Amino acid sequence: MNLLDAHLHIRQEDLENSFLEMMEKNNLYGLVAGTMPSDCEFVAKLALKSRFIIPTYGLHPWYANQYEVSQLLAYLHDCVIIGEIGMDNVWCDIPLDKQRKAFIKQLDIAQKRKCPVILHTKGCEEEIAEIISGYSIPFIVHWYGSEEHLDKYIAQDCYFTVGPSVHMEKAMQLVVKEVPAERLFVESDGLYTIEWLTGKKALPEILPDVLYGITKYISDIKGIKTSEIQNKMLQTLNELIDIQ
Repeated sequence: MNLLDAHLHIRQEDLENSFLEMMEKNNLYGLVAGTMPSDCEFVAKLALKSRFIIPTYGLHPWYANQYEVSQLLAYLHDCVIIGEIGMDNVWCDIPLDKQRKAFIKQLDIAQKRKCPVILHTKGCEEEIAEIISGYSIPFIVHWYGSEEHLDKYIAQDCYFTVGPSVHMEKAMQLVVKEVPAERLFVESDGLYTIEWLTGKKALPEILPDVLYGITKYISDIKGIKTSEIQNKMLQTLNELIDIQ
């Protein structure tokens, strides 16, 4: 059985704790995000070391005041998925006009390449839904955290990643309830996010169980076998980007 983490960040300390070996042992594919130039370089080197690393690149909205999209062009033109990109008025205070410009520049690149995009929508869900309505590429909405405007994304046939907060976060539970099962992926967002949620140190070996727990939650809500959901996620991803 192959596993999938559809949105993942990896730290140097994770590598020192045998993260790549854990992926190999568990046949765990990860969409690993590079969020700024140095991070993209880091992820690109990881991808050379492991066939289970699927790089995704994009200028994260948190870094829109430090870097220009032009600094990532080599990565944006050579990846199977662009992201995560978007806008955020909750976790950062970068002017939205600056975030918006970077976001749209990257969307235009993705549209020209017919490349799927991973979206970061925190606090800007309504505006981003309106912006992406002008594009005809697949969108994967990462960790949707609002109880509003979900219908606008569903109407545009977006995919969604479901993270470890699903056991406690009403907005993510709503995603599982409302979004068709074939449009759902599971994600961890990285071990540091698990640490943030639990307040405990997270080592790589726990990741398969975390992902399974999220999948089991989806399985229980949808009334579909966990193994069927796992297989469908990989099949859907393969249809989007041809990973195998």
